[in-house]
Amino acid sequence: MKGILFDFDVTLADTMGGHYLAWRKALGQYGISVKACDNFPLEGTGLYEIANKFTEGCSWHESVIEELVQKRKNIIWSRRWLLFTLMWNLLFLN
Repeated sequence: MKGILFDFDVTLADTMGGHYLAWRKALGQYGISVKACDNFPLEGTGLYEIANKFTEGCSWHESVIEELVQKRKNIIWSRRWLLFTLMWNLLFLN
């Protein structure tokens, strides 16, 4: 039997490391550095809350926060697509 299993709520796999790396990369494009110890306590927090937390004191316009969140989403989805492609190849093309 073959199948595909999706885990979007961290029940089966701890994905916080990947989320941290995505935030680090997205924020780095704006010259903001973030440490893992700042990110991990925010597990389960919404994207916009996290973006606002990491940009406190920046006085950014809402559109820039939206752009930051979108960049972070793009980083996550591009990596998930690679993982999905790998899983697909392993499950169905062997």
